[in-house]
Amino acid sequence: MKGHFKDEDLLHFHRRCLGAHGLGTEGYATTERIVVPERLRQEAQHLVASRRARGTLWGWKEPRTTLFLDFWESILPEAKFVFVFRRPWEVVDSFFRRGDPLFRAKPSHAVAVWTNYNRLLLDFYHRHPEKTFICEVTQAIESPATVFANIRQKFGIALGPPPRTMANSRGCAINCSRNGSTRSRSHRSATTQRRPSGVCVNSSRRRILKSADCEPTTSGPWGGD
Repeated sequence: MKGHFKDEDLLHFHRRCLGAHGLGTEGYATTERIVVPERLRQEAQHLVASRRARGTLWGWKEPRTTLFLDFWESILPEAKFVFVFRRPWEVVDSFFRRGDPLFRAKPSHAVAVWTNYNRLLLDFYHRHPEKTFICEVTQAIESPATVFANIRQKFGIALGPPPRTMANSRGCAINCSRNGSTRSRSHRSATTQRRPSGVCVNSSRRRILKSADCEPTTSGPWGGD
């Protein structure tokens, strides 16, 4: 889906939680679990109450949520969690394209971040399979109607058809891939430095795909490996 559809209040909440522990607010954490301070827990309860009061189906998209899954499950026991994950090499490549000094100084940290997020995702899924849905982003792009139908069937919620904007996401992904031919020398160097971790992250990806609620896609580099 094009663009960013974050709930700004929840985005800032997660940043404050990370900051309270002296962690970077970008969320590039390799910490397994982060305890939410009591004062921020009360703030979260207020955020939830104000949204429940609307009386409509609601939710948010915010990657840092992955670091606080058990917390949100305790605050919102009725919530359903939809995890849309990206292939590890795509995430790592995205980090380097953004030019963040952290990843240029330590390329292996990009792999560590992907591994940590998806370890937390998979652990939560195994403990709460009835309220968790997993699919790879390429599945959502190539077969959005199927993904939406599977979500409706699993959770029994009145979810409408996928928005038209999802149809354009595939083109965006292709364009980003083509832009890779203009990578800088430093980007290529960083790419080379991170290759040794490929076997490890691909093994992690296979474990996630085994738990996915949609059939793995075979398009793009490495396909459904």
